[in-house]
Amino acid sequence: MDIFAIGHFVGWAMKALLIRHSIICWYISIAWELTEVLFAHLLPNFQECWWDAIILDILLCNGLGIWFGIWLSNFFEMRRFHWESIKDIKTARGKFKRAVLQFTPESWIKVDWYNNCALRRTLAIYGFVLVWLITELNTFFLKHIFAVDTSHPLVFSRIFLIAFISAPTIRQFYLFATDPRIKRMGMQSWVYVAICTLEASICIKFGRPQLPRVKLTLIVSWICFMAVGTFACVWMSVWWVRTFTKTEKVSINGCLRDCYLDSSHENLGALTDEVKARRKRLNIPDSDLS
Repeated sequence: MDIFAIGHFVGWAMKALLIRHSIICWYISIAWELTEVLFAHLLPNFQECWWDAIILDILLCNGLGIWFGIWLSNFFEMRRFHWESIKDIKTARGKFKRAVLQFTPESWIKVDWYNNCALRRTLAIYGFVLVWLITELNTFFLKHIFAVDTSHPLVFSRIFLIAFISAPTIRQFYLFATDPRIKRMGMQSWVYVAICTLEASICIKFGRPQLPRVKLTLIVSWICFMAVGTFACVWMSVWWVRTFTKTEKVSINGCLRDCYLDSSHENLGALTDEVKARRKRLNIPDSDLS
């Protein structure tokens, strides 16, 4: 078996353990293959057959890795991450109105665009996926620009280091994206963004002589696709939860919402006492805390 096939499987199993959301994992997997196509004019090793990208990479290696990672998280009873926001909107007209109203003020007196939960989560996922793909791109650009062999220990050391850094970063960013009480990203998330930005800056600075002229139309197309893909990913996640996941109607601030028992800010907090207090208000028995 090809070593790269094993690498794809193990890599996506690890990513699924970190993200803990199958639809977002599939979205990133598909988005990465499109990223390879759009950046193939800069990196020749991104050029591959369509059947290799779709069948071997996305469906077989990545798909099995995602399935195995999600299975492991369920087997070890790890906390699931619910990145989507579940709202109780039933009609298509209501959903369209909701989408339009996302871009209007909450009221004419107090304008608080940033802390609108649904829009905030969508933008958070968009930024999360972009940073994730840029981190992946940095891996290949650094190898290409500095002519580092794939088997070099430095390559594996960087990948393992990024993996260890990602675990607490994703957890911290998840709290920021889903908990409306948290108004800013934590230090770990900012450090990761700084590392990603620094690597990208190094690639831009030292890669100019080696890389051909960048096709800005392809880069802009990539950014636009990521925006559309993120909205589609969130919509599909909400539809999946409504169709296949058991939720409970809970009154929050006077509004009925479909919520998970293992949800985001309804029971997820940085402090154990805070979690217990919220579960008590939701009439969830203390036995479920174990």
